[in-house]
Amino acid sequence: MLGVGTHVEPVFAQQYIFEEGGNNSYSKSQALSDPQNLKYIYAVVTSGGDVIDFYSLKVTRFTPHVTIELLIPKKDTHASFRPQLIFGDPNMSNMIGVTPFNFPPNIGGRVLTWANPKNPKISSDERVFESFWVGPSITKDLVEGTYVLAVYDPLAQGGRYILRIGGDKARETWKDFFNFIFAFLRIKFLLY
Repeated sequence: MLGVGTHVEPVFAQQYIFEEGGNNSYSKSQALSDPQNLKYIYAVVTSGGDVIDFYSLKVTRFTPHVTIELLIPKKDTHASFRPQLIFGDPNMSNMIGVTPFNFPPNIGGRVLTWANPKNPKISSDERVFESFWVGPSITKDLVEGTYVLAVYDPLAQGGRYILRIGGDKARETWKDFFNFIFAFLRIKFLLY
């Protein structure tokens, strides 16, 4: 039950993507593209020290107002699971914040942490009937280049998370509809 004054923002994704696995090093990061299209990436960060999930976001043209947001399913059993989002920007030479030991030292950007970890904002995706705790986020105009996204759990307890990336929802095709049916089943049965 939501508290008085709690506002739940509905969010609708264009694409539902799942972590491919094996992306625990910078050299094996999972490739993402089309930052202008709204998408969710469903993933699990495993427990244990210094485990990082890496993603590379390839931008081929100037894309304004791209939001990258870290979400946690409200049904997650770890109430204290609050991973960090690391945003690696090819146009920055320094990292703002402390990165984990095995994060490449030559990447600039910033470490984003939860603003209010005990009482975060709530968001929902009404297409898949899911609610999320909204964690760290950043909105930027992206220029051509490859950006690094990383999710890291400083407490090393592990858990499920979702990266919400994009701005605009593109026109949906039949292929998107059938992909959604498959994704819906994976989400509901926690097959990610």
